[in-house]
Amino acid sequence: MRRIEGTVVLYFRIDRQGNVADARIVSGSGSDLLDEEALAMLGRGRAPVPPADIPEAALAHQVPIRFMLR
Repeated sequence: MRRIEGTVVLYFRIDRQGNVADARIVSGSGSDLLDEEALAMLGRGRAPVPPADIPEAALAHQVPIRFMLR
């Protein structure tokens, strides 16, 4: 078993319907496996719809995803 750990920094936008768009890696982990899984995680879920009082058409986010073995 490979013991791979690392942090991937992702950029993505959430549109008015809660869909994730423009997902991309800002900083890779050094492992293609972890980088691909971080992007795949975004595709498996649905974000909450942004509140109506936020006027932007889409909200941009940049987040670190840390993969760590315990």
